[in-house]
Amino acid sequence: MQKTYNAPLKMWALDCDNNHILHKIGSDDYTIRRRMMVKPEDVDLYEEVALEDIPPYTEAEYKAKVSELIHERYSIDDEIALAANASSPMLLDDEERAAEVAAEYAAYQAYRQECKTRAKELLMARKGGKEGEVS
Repeated sequence: MQKTYNAPLKMWALDCDNNHILHKIGSDDYTIRRRMMVKPEDVDLYEEVALEDIPPYTEAEYKAKVSELIHERYSIDDEIALAANASSPMLLDDEERAAEVAAEYAAYQAYRQECKTRAKELLMARKGGKEGEVS
């Protein structure tokens, strides 16, 4: 990354080559930017990232995809009911009903795990990235 101070503007110009982007450290935003002006106090907030090192998807995209897949089978109301039933002392006092609730909740948790795996696969296929970027 090349840094050049622009005295009249009292700002720094940050530049990189076509094989890199400028990225704000700690951000999920990997928009392709190769040139920008920043205040002197912000110059150390940016880094140069090689194009091949850009993650294929963000944590927010992953969470949204998992949620979307879960909601193909379970509504938000279904999820709330499952969690409430799994922690209800009244239902858990009845052994037969407690076993049913436990089985329902276990099936839901297994489906969530499937959705997490599918979300990664779908996002990887979309962006053509490498497996394992987000857990």
